[in-house]
Amino acid sequence: MISIHQRASPAYICLPLVIICVVITFNLLSHTLPGLSHGSFDFFVGLSAPEAKVMSTAVVQFSVLPRMTIALLVGAALGLAGVLMQQVLRNPIASPTTLGVASGAQLGLLLATLFAPGLLAFGSEWVALAGGAISLLIVLSLSWHRGWRPLLWFWPA
Repeated sequence: MISIHQRASPAYICLPLVIICVVITFNLLSHTLPGLSHGSFDFFVGLSAPEAKVMSTAVVQFSVLPRMTIALLVGAALGLAGVLMQQVLRNPIASPTTLGVASGAQLGLLLATLFAPGLLAFGSEWVALAGGAISLLIVLSLSWHRGWRPLLWFWPA
């Protein structure tokens, strides 16, 4: 039994979430792949083959699995970015939306759309990344002046 003064390990919190995600993914793949719903694991051979001969296997191999992989990588990167912002700024509620990074990305896209639409030819994600980076630099420069403390004017050190 965990008392009030003890903390639960992050593994106890993350393990049920990982199990739930695996079950949901397996359920979604079972509806997409016909071989999986019958208990057959022949679809692993089809997914590893360079040439997919069954249409449902081709859809999973070239559409579903790359999207799932990118979703996992982007989610991990966003989580890491949020943790880094919270640690650097010593603010437990710091996030891209509360710090204005998401708004800076949208402002960068808006300004590029209005004044330099040629920049969008290279991809809107680069313009959004630049706008978010500029707004993050502004926030970091404001907090650097105060020694990375979020509430210096209320509680002087």
